[in-house]
Amino acid sequence: MTQAEITRHVKAALKAARDMGFTVTGYKITFAQGVPCVEVTTGPESPLPAPVQTGGDNVQALKARIERLHARRS
Repeated sequence: MTQAEITRHVKAALKAARDMGFTVTGYKITFAQGVPCVEVTTGPESPLPAPVQTGGDNVQALKARIERLHARRS
């Protein structure tokens, strides 16, 4: 069995798990009598990322500081 064939087996197992709605967190390949067996580990869904907050009290001060630092490099 070539590496390309093993890769196809792994991709097929991962796609099947994702198609069933699972979140894939890892996989393991073992061989039984020369045939690859792909074990897929699933986990809970990833939490939603925290909302991005733009602006704020110190944004203008940070921009001014960055401009000063860049000016110092020139």
